[in-house]
Amino acid sequence: MKKKVVVLMLAVLMAVSSFTGCQKPQNNTTSENTAGTSVVDVEDAKSAVVMTIETYDVTQQDIYLYALQYFFNNGTVAAAVNDDNLDTLVNALMDEIKLEVVQQELAKVTDGIELSDDEVQSYKDTANSFINFFGEDFLNKYGIDRAAVETLFEREALVNKLKDKAIADAEADYLEQYNKQFKDTDFFSAYYVLFPSIKYENGEAVKDNDGNYVSLSSDEMEEIKKKAEELREEALAKQEDGDPTGGMEALAAKYGVSSSSGNEYGYVGRYSKEIDDVVAALEDDEISEIVETEAGYMIIHMNKKKDDDFKSYSIQSMASQSAQNMFTNLQTNWLSGSGVQNLPVNQDALTGLKLHELCEDMNKHGYSVNGGSN
Repeated sequence: MKKKVVVLMLAVLMAVSSFTGCQKPQNNTTSENTAGTSVVDVEDAKSAVVMTIETYDVTQQDIYLYALQYFFNNGTVAAAVNDDNLDTLVNALMDEIKLEVVQQELAKVTDGIELSDDEVQSYKDTANSFINFFGEDFLNKYGIDRAAVETLFEREALVNKLKDKAIADAEADYLEQYNKQFKDTDFFSAYYVLFPSIKYENGEAVKDNDGNYVSLSSDEMEEIKKKAEELREEALAKQEDGDPTGGMEALAAKYGVSSSSGNEYGYVGRYSKEIDDVVAALEDDEISEIVETEAGYMIIHMNKKKDDDFKSYSIQSMASQSAQNMFTNLQTNWLSGSGVQNLPVNQDALTGLKLHELCEDMNKHGYSVNGGSN
């Protein structure tokens, strides 16, 4: 698993905005108002190197391109891009660029990661849709050319393949681990009715002025215990009349506790001792005695003591979630240990970035994920 962990340590997920099939906004967007004098010095934007990661020179053009995606995805308004937060915004964009470029370089040397002809065509089509959406005249005003856009979407394609492989490898390992761990464990499905020990009004738990749940008094607890006993007697009677479920769900509604009752899927060892002991003793279609818990009085109907379908689903879900969590944790660790954050930055190349103007221009032409003017 060592090789797989290395891949995970360096892989980082980026939210990708797909422009495939996007149409231009209909409001105010014409060749006349997207064309015009360049807002930035185009050649400077392409040549001003902010930093070098591996063999890739990050330029102002990259920052404008990533800022454009960020503003588009978040529907950012120009007023939000000002001198007070400009440094924070630039640093966030730089962090994203660092992560993606390093992943791109890693993907190139990782076994099993290579873009197929179809995938190459796909990212080129997406890049073309991106360019058509914004218009070359608009992009060129900020020094963004076709080559930069294609490089961005090639990078994102490689990053996604790296991420998918890393998580798939980890998930396979966790699946093997959990299949062994739970080999002899029975997973069950049941329905429980809970008469809660806190107050409910209109299906919602009641809180006091401090935000704490309001507990029932001793007298009120005695009253709900009597109701729980009545419900259980009715459920047993329904079973005698031929309903194997005891009509538990309908009875929960009748007694006004539907909001605190429901289906439960799990295994012995996952719950408190009092619940684990009851569940372990129940067989299919048995209804438990009243169980006193911290949450209130509970009655459990065992639907299926050995639910193999749920067991398979549950183990797969646990493996998938563990892989996702592992990836996220390693992603955080990678940032602090990679050394990328300590690369020298050419501050002069960051001077004079016109991100407010870019955002204002996008607002004017309705360039946002909502497809309308801000």
